[in-house]
Amino acid sequence: MVPVPDEDIVVPAEVSDESDVGRGARGTLDVIDKSEGIMDQAIADGTTECGEREDSAATETATSSCTDHAPLVPGTFNTVNDYISALEDELRRRNDELFRFREMLAGMSFTEESLRGNDNRVHFYTGLPSYHALKCVFELVAPYVHHTSKNVASKFEEMMLFLIKLRLNVPLQDLAYRFNMSLSTSSRVFDKWLNVFYGRLRVLIRWPEIEENAATMPMAFRENFGCKVRVILDCFEVFIHRPRSLDVRAGTWSHYKHHNTVKFLIGICPLGSIIFISSSYGGRTSDKVIAEHCGILNLLERGDVVLADRGFDVVLADRGFLIAESVGLCCATLYVPPFTRGKRQLSCADVEHTRKIANVRIHVERVIGRVRNKYKILKGPLPVEVLSTNNSRDTPPLDKIAVVCCALTNLCNSVVPSC
Repeated sequence: MVPVPDEDIVVPAEVSDESDVGRGARGTLDVIDKSEGIMDQAIADGTTECGEREDSAATETATSSCTDHAPLVPGTFNTVNDYISALEDELRRRNDELFRFREMLAGMSFTEESLRGNDNRVHFYTGLPSYHALKCVFELVAPYVHHTSKNVASKFEEMMLFLIKLRLNVPLQDLAYRFNMSLSTSSRVFDKWLNVFYGRLRVLIRWPEIEENAATMPMAFRENFGCKVRVILDCFEVFIHRPRSLDVRAGTWSHYKHHNTVKFLIGICPLGSIIFISSSYGGRTSDKVIAEHCGILNLLERGDVVLADRGFDVVLADRGFLIAESVGLCCATLYVPPFTRGKRQLSCADVEHTRKIANVRIHVERVIGRVRNKYKILKGPLPVEVLSTNNSRDTPPLDKIAVVCCALTNLCNSVVPSC
């Protein structure tokens, strides 16, 4: 308390009786109360004068605080209603930010909710034409995948990790970061879903019956070969890393690609669906050897079959398939583009024959291009470990990958026009 001036305090010199003492005490208290009132008024006046300058600064501070996401200070507001109104504005702003962050998070996640109704995103990450197709595939394979509450990701997210690896061939470490798991976990997830996809989807690569094949024959084949074409064959190669073993390195060296590769024989029906995919062979293996040992010849019908009213099947192949005798043993006929070997140029008949074969055989190259462009894992280069398994009876991982990619491609629209 500030000391009170002495002249304002009156103390009686003599107090004659008890009533005088009481009156003197009351007078002293009145003077003290008066002095305290003067001081309180002075303090209030000073506060008011300073407050007028601070109010504007406080308002600016509050505004900048809201902008800078600083907490609101109750003393910077004139009334309680102003403070409540500012809190409500701050709450709305933070809710809007939270909503935007959730939208951004959903855009970066691979849950069912984030992909539902977004066919373009589904096609980019999986190669499938729509979310409906993706959902059908998930319902087909998900019941056969072991999954517990300890798993980091849901079943759907694990399937998306597997499909993104096939589609974009990004490193597993990248997928581990995207799905918030370790590298070893992402590798196990990929292997697990590869086995299930291979077991469930390989039925989509089916050899059609003669009647079914003839009923769906496109006009481009009918005009040149009638309804006799059964399958179109070709081979494609997948790059692998250079093996350490000299024998494996020599067996996988491709003189055509000038790289270590593995080779697959693929067969499509005239409608453009993949109906056969062989096991993997070293890039040095010839097309003839693969065709004679992969089992494709065992699927050809013998000439005495009366269902098609034809005595033979027709196989369209590239020049590398010198298997006319092998195909003939199955009562089938092999059509290949004519050679210029021993001749200076092709005859007019050979040129026309080549044109007819090339016009329809190009479809198998388009299918191969679609498979490899759609699922870039088949472009490689892949580690040598995908060629071997711990169990000799098991299918190598690369063979499973090729089958799954071809099966998923069959779920898309054909590249061959049906009319």
